[in-house]
Amino acid sequence: MKFIRSLSLALLLSSVCLTGCEQDSYDSGTGPNSLLQADFVELSVNSEKRIYQAETDNGTLLSFDHEYQIDWVEKADTSYRAVLYYNLTGGNGTCRPISASQIPTLEIIPPHQVKEMKTDPVKLESAWLSKQGKYLNMGLYIMTSETTEESPKQKIAIINDSIRTNTGGKRIAHLTFYHDQNSIPEYYSKKLYVSILCDSLDCDSICLHINTYQGIWTKTF
Repeated sequence: MKFIRSLSLALLLSSVCLTGCEQDSYDSGTGPNSLLQADFVELSVNSEKRIYQAETDNGTLLSFDHEYQIDWVEKADTSYRAVLYYNLTGGNGTCRPISASQIPTLEIIPPHQVKEMKTDPVKLESAWLSKQGKYLNMGLYIMTSETTEESPKQKIAIINDSIRTNTGGKRIAHLTFYHDQNSIPEYYSKKLYVSILCDSLDCDSICLHINTYQGIWTKTF
């Protein structure tokens, strides 16, 4: 069964080199990394927990020159959301993966499941809908400090406040970005990409609300 791994209230973003890949220093001109590309993708994982292909947000299918293993892949026969760095090695989308960073796919939670609503501010860099409309992506900066495994964790999610019908009969899902700073000191910022899987929403458009340090940011997609 194939599904997208969803991270509920998670703020973990791993960046690893794929097993068997080479770490080459950047070289200008026609060096090994001069044609490096990066895309938001769905990674396809086989029964042996190895990735064998990826589909970009533009709908391009990338076939790997051989199967790869990533240490944060935990389940077989599934798909993971990630930023993939790769070099094209041939026609028909054949590529050599260089590294992959997992992107949290935020769980959409109904308001009655939230005991206490938290909207601590974040720094919003960008928000955009993927070309096929499957994902709503965000680039954020979270304020944090030095932490250990035992330290409290910040929590993020998406709350589905309501779905309203406008005068034209279109259904609009109003979503609020949940963020619990959890009393962590705000010493420096950490970049984070997250995605919302829009397929799970029965609506025609999405109105997203995010509390930023400059005030409430609202946009309809």
